[in-house]
Amino acid sequence: MTQSGAGQRTNTAYTLKELESYVYEQAGKGYVVGEVVCYAKDRWYAVATQNKGVNVAFKSSEIFPRDFVLKEWEDGKHISEVTWGNDSWIVIMTTKKIFKKQIYAFRDSWQDMEKWIKSKWDENKNYQVTQLAYGNKKWFGVVSTNENYEPQTLMASEELPTKWIQEKFNERYNITSVESDGKRWYVIMTKKPALLSETILIPETDYPQEKVQKEFDKERRISTLVYSGNKESAYNGNAFWKDMPGAKDATAAKTFDDYSTSAYDKLQKKDYTGAIIDYEKAVALKSTDHLAWNNLAWAKYLKGSCNDALADINKSIALSSTSYNNHTKASILKCQNKCAEALTYFNEAVRLYRIEFGKVDKAIYYSDRAEAKRCIGNYSGAIDDVELALAIEPANAALKTKLKELNELAARK
Repeated sequence: MTQSGAGQRTNTAYTLKELESYVYEQAGKGYVVGEVVCYAKDRWYAVATQNKGVNVAFKSSEIFPRDFVLKEWEDGKHISEVTWGNDSWIVIMTTKKIFKKQIYAFRDSWQDMEKWIKSKWDENKNYQVTQLAYGNKKWFGVVSTNENYEPQTLMASEELPTKWIQEKFNERYNITSVESDGKRWYVIMTKKPALLSETILIPETDYPQEKVQKEFDKERRISTLVYSGNKESAYNGNAFWKDMPGAKDATAAKTFDDYSTSAYDKLQKKDYTGAIIDYEKAVALKSTDHLAWNNLAWAKYLKGSCNDALADINKSIALSSTSYNNHTKASILKCQNKCAEALTYFNEAVRLYRIEFGKVDKAIYYSDRAEAKRCIGNYSGAIDDVELALAIEPANAALKTKLKELNELAARK
């Protein structure tokens, strides 16, 4: 993280569609996701930096989108982000006036990439490495001509070369690119006209949100992010974190049960985004499991993504209509303020529960239905349901409070 007065925002996305939407959404608000994107642990991490009046173009593709790059170059844009993750290349191009010319190259090994970089430095002293990425067992590099000469230096080592970084920092160099192939670290530092304060966050098992926020308060901003936990590939982006020794191999094949168990654990910890990711992995492996689709929808509902949850719960009910997935759909509809429609599904959930288990012994089925009835102004019906819920949980203080509120509303009606 490097000294900067520009504002920043961070976000996660677990699909390319969500990532693309975030990139364009932030561009419309004067924030550019143009230099820091990272794929790690089944999700995308994106950093948007305040930069008004910059046009942005986004492209994702399993094959590097060469035609897209050529077209955007013609339109006056430059490559400002390239990364690989989840079997796709991500390219973001922006209008950055400081660049006059760009060249990119793919190489099969770091040795060949290093040779190419140094040949460009020899060819033109104003060439700088502005992007470095490793993915799909390939190295990708971009050199750009800057208006001002800024010397660069690079280092590759098995461990992050913190001693070398400090030495170069003392010589007024700042970190501008960091990458990992899961085996070694690759760092490029650039000598700036004025040395900027800088800090490195390493290592972390997850994105270090609290530490990042503390650095934000010190006027430091994310300048590069890299994930090195995957032994096959790594991706470039911000602060640094990697899986610690003894962590489960990220490349190991996981089963439907593995993802379902992991998702359930995350759900209990209220890590709704993590649960959603794992449930999506589960249904991708077993799309005929109605319980998994229900749980995916429930996780999205708890996160507040009710519109996204509806399609998932419909798939669950289509496979097998049960008390719990009807209750889930009713809750989602209530979240969308479709109270009358929600009541229909709450009624069905109660009906099916009686058939499946003989009697309703879970207060939530009545208390949630009471909320739908309250929503449409049926206070007497809501009172009846809360009383049924209290018969199951007579010591529930929240239900007692709800009953008192409903009685007051009914009295005023």
